[in-house]
Amino acid sequence: MNADEYVEMMKERLTASFDFAEPPKELMFPLQVWAVHNRKSEKYFLSKSISLYSYKNDEYVGLHVCPVRLTPQALQSCKDQFKRLIDTLPVDDQHMSSIVTSALISAEPVGESVVNELARLKYHKDFRFTLRGWCDLAMIVVDLANEKVYSNSFGQKIAKNFAFCN
Repeated sequence: MNADEYVEMMKERLTASFDFAEPPKELMFPLQVWAVHNRKSEKYFLSKSISLYSYKNDEYVGLHVCPVRLTPQALQSCKDQFKRLIDTLPVDDQHMSSIVTSALISAEPVGESVVNELARLKYHKDFRFTLRGWCDLAMIVVDLANEKVYSNSFGQKIAKNFAFCN
């Protein structure tokens, strides 16, 4: 499977729950796909005009095909760019949580140093001491040559969604 086929497969998977949007300007590298899912939950009392509480959960997925061999430095650079993006996320008093998933797709085999660096990467941000919620970064590396998917600790549950169909 080549990178274009994998991106198309992932777009089909994301279509059911996500909307596709223009990638954020904060990122310095091009994303092939930027998908956004916004969910709002409310609890009412007697009628919909009396809301007891409401909260929002947002999820963002960015797919990037790496044009060159993936290195630990490139992985760290990607994390730093998504960290800046998370710092500028719009949050309000109804925001509860956000998950930003960065999926790097590599046509070249992924080295052990990249997998080790990926396992160490993590980023969590609280907004106003969690009064305005929090955000976590899930990083996924897709090795097309070996048909393997790697992730950081937060992305382990999400990684199964990026697995190859057998």
